[in-house]
Amino acid sequence: MAPEGAPVRLRALRFATALLLFVLTLRLFWLQGVEYWRHAEGSRRTTLRALAVDPPRGTIRDRNGVVLVDTEPAFTVLVTPSDFDPAVIPELARLLGVSDSLLQARYAQARAYSPYRPSRLLRDLSTVQLARLQENLYRFPGIDLQLESRRRYPAGVRGAHLFGYVREISAEELARLRPAYRMGDLIGHTGLERFYESELRGQRGQHFVLVNALGQTIGPYREGREDEAPRAGFDLELGLDAGLQALAESLMTGRRGAVVAIDPRNGEVLAMVSSPDFSLEALNRIVDPRLWRSLNEDPARPLFNRAIQAEQPPGSTFKPFMALVGLQEGVITPQTVVFCRGGFYFGRFFRCHGGAHGAVNVQRAVQVSCNTFFYWLMTRLNLQRWHEYGRQFGFGRPTGIDLPGERRGVLPDSAYFNRVYGRGRWTLGYLVSLGIGQGNLAVTPLQLAAYCAALANGGTYYTPHLVRRMRNPQSGEERIWYEQPRRIPVDSAYFALVREGMRLAVEAGTGGAARLPGITVAGKTGTAQNPHGKDHAWFIGFAPYEQPRIAVAVLVENAGFGGVHAAPIARELFARYLIKSRTHDASARVVSADPTR
Repeated sequence: MAPEGAPVRLRALRFATALLLFVLTLRLFWLQGVEYWRHAEGSRRTTLRALAVDPPRGTIRDRNGVVLVDTEPAFTVLVTPSDFDPAVIPELARLLGVSDSLLQARYAQARAYSPYRPSRLLRDLSTVQLARLQENLYRFPGIDLQLESRRRYPAGVRGAHLFGYVREISAEELARLRPAYRMGDLIGHTGLERFYESELRGQRGQHFVLVNALGQTIGPYREGREDEAPRAGFDLELGLDAGLQALAESLMTGRRGAVVAIDPRNGEVLAMVSSPDFSLEALNRIVDPRLWRSLNEDPARPLFNRAIQAEQPPGSTFKPFMALVGLQEGVITPQTVVFCRGGFYFGRFFRCHGGAHGAVNVQRAVQVSCNTFFYWLMTRLNLQRWHEYGRQFGFGRPTGIDLPGERRGVLPDSAYFNRVYGRGRWTLGYLVSLGIGQGNLAVTPLQLAAYCAALANGGTYYTPHLVRRMRNPQSGEERIWYEQPRRIPVDSAYFALVREGMRLAVEAGTGGAARLPGITVAGKTGTAQNPHGKDHAWFIGFAPYEQPRIAVAVLVENAGFGGVHAAPIARELFARYLIKSRTHDASARVVSADPTR
């Protein structure tokens, strides 16, 4: 027999059960009907996520196929702000060994950019950081790991100003380049990385993954069938010679200046060095603010690309140009003789170095670097015509090399002097120093190298360029560099005369330190006056004299005479490129009888 009161408790239980079912049904109706549209978009975003897949940047190789720049795997931490609790940032920062403020700032940027799209929180995880995060990833909903790539430099060539570096895109760049770029994307910032950014970068793809309610990845969507593969960027083949580049870098260690070597047969840059430089490895990763500050505050200016941006008077390296202009304009002939008594008087006395040279013709003037001859010549040239010839040789304007930031130098004309000194307030005396590459005149090492290449080949000006060919490894498409060279309007016989003077300058003149046994070298030294300190040393030269394959310009700042400090560097480069072995000591004594110019 049922105890008394049982029917009452049973009825109460039935009522409670019915009420609970009614509430659940009502809640289900509310969620499925009334609030469906409010939750639908969020539900989709948390069940299917698109991750950007960046292609590896294009590889950079030298003329012989040596890999100079390529990529290696690197892990990146991604954050999806809508799934992430910022309260755990201190714990995540301790796990990764970075500051809270760094992750806080990156999270804020990611949330402002897009709450639902994965953004990069931290790049280039170390092995320790990766292991720690993988073990604890389940504790941080909204955090993912993604395999990306970073630049590496396997050939041991520094190439800091040449190759350049990549960095995360800035807010200003992102505003200008969206939607092609997203927050956290890498973009070329300097050098070839910047100039060829669109070719090197390729086109990103997409990888779709499924995530659970906590924002954690549970696997690929439809086994990857919906993924979009990235499109590879172009590989670059340079005209650079890796061995020559490495030698030039070593020869400039501890010096300020630049070296540029060009193939005079086509304008390909064989080597380009600016010294001092910096580590690309350091700037292609997360940069320590202290390192960045030290680079910017260093008085030696290691971030400054002297090869294309240093504007200095060319000194006596300008004299072959002066000779060619004088000959072509008919102001002088090969037989014209000027008597040097140790200087030239034109309103005041302009000194010739090395005492009196006596009677000199144009070829002898180039050989012994007679200032008097070229002072005299400048007073007889028309300034505007002189300026026009200078432009033909690439002075006073960018050469057009495939690097960003090239400067144009200074090549004055009458408008320049009117602007600087005032109309009618300058005289012919202001022009005299131009004849020896001083005064209101400035060139870059690259401009001098391109000019030297034109001297070497007898009057054809090739635009200097680093990239000779681009090839897409995925599509096989090739792009070959080509630009029509121009013929400088100077008689070839005059080029031959001046080239002979440059040969004699090395054989028995001011450039003896560039002499190379078994190979005939032609060149010209220069010492550029510096009002702020010790003079700058220049040397230009080419070899072999009969059929030139390399033309070089060397600048050593605050060093003194070009024949002493710049010419030996050029000799070592000639030896390495033409003999393929270093058999000559860069510090060997100078053999020139007169190295002062």
